[in-house]
Amino acid sequence: MFSSREAVFSINDVPPHWIFENYIGLKEKLNGQNVKIKSLFNPTENTPSMYIYLNSSNEYRYKCFSTGLGGNAIDLIMKLKSLDFIDASNMVIEDYRNFLKGKTYTRSSIEKPIKWKLHDIIYRSWNKDDKEYWAPYNIGSTLLDLYNVRPVSSFTMTRDSESFSRVGRRVYAYTKADGEVCKIYMPENKDKKFMNFSKYVQGWEQLEGHPTLFICSSLKDIMTMKSLNIKGDFIAPASENSSLEPIMDWIQGEYSKKYVIFDNDEAGRKMMEKYEREYNLPYVLIELSKDISDSVKDHGAKKVKEYLKKHL
Repeated sequence: MFSSREAVFSINDVPPHWIFENYIGLKEKLNGQNVKIKSLFNPTENTPSMYIYLNSSNEYRYKCFSTGLGGNAIDLIMKLKSLDFIDASNMVIEDYRNFLKGKTYTRSSIEKPIKWKLHDIIYRSWNKDDKEYWAPYNIGSTLLDLYNVRPVSSFTMTRDSESFSRVGRRVYAYTKADGEVCKIYMPENKDKKFMNFSKYVQGWEQLEGHPTLFICSSLKDIMTMKSLNIKGDFIAPASENSSLEPIMDWIQGEYSKKYVIFDNDEAGRKMMEKYEREYNLPYVLIELSKDISDSVKDHGAKKVKEYLKKHL
């Protein structure tokens, strides 16, 4: 135990998680978990799109998907307070010293919580119930097989000595060609529709070498686009908080035409604008329903295909 106040000489002496807790006013202490909140930079936002997350170096950072902003704790303060690095750092140091007055503090590193892992999975055959779910999106078993989507009877998750199994209708595994499970999709689970196990580019294994690339928001949208006989290749980030930046140079050099088609909600529009601003990729705003697959479900494949041809 020692007085931290005496040891606070620079911004590096201030724990990043304290900065997030103190200036954002989080309702919970950061101790290894990730937190999703409404954007601090977009006061009209209805759906939370800002993440406070622990990176691979065990340091908390933020990412705001409605604005494209992101960085470490002091980057956040600079943006929030409109200060340069020196003034923001001095303010945080002074606030932290005041916080510690009369207190003792034991420095401890945040440990990442042990995550749940997929222990085993049991597959089943396609059935009528699956058809009733996928058919409205113009997706049949041929497309599902092409994109390695498999119906699941049950799966078991483990964490240390804990485990749980889940059985349910309409549970699907998104896998790679070699059988590796990348994601489990549970469309009827209101609390958590997706369980992600791998950072991968959806649609990567199905690329055919067309001159046109469509960047979609989900694998379901990819399959719906494919079903419309739109000529092109189709990919999607692994999740809403994943980036295609690592392969962007390859995309720019490989394809003569590129289009981004994300959801038409606030977060999706902001991300499309970000792709256009940072990578000069045009986007197509689907104004029929929330996304491509829902548009086909609500308005029919023919109308959506005509809409796309008109706007591409």
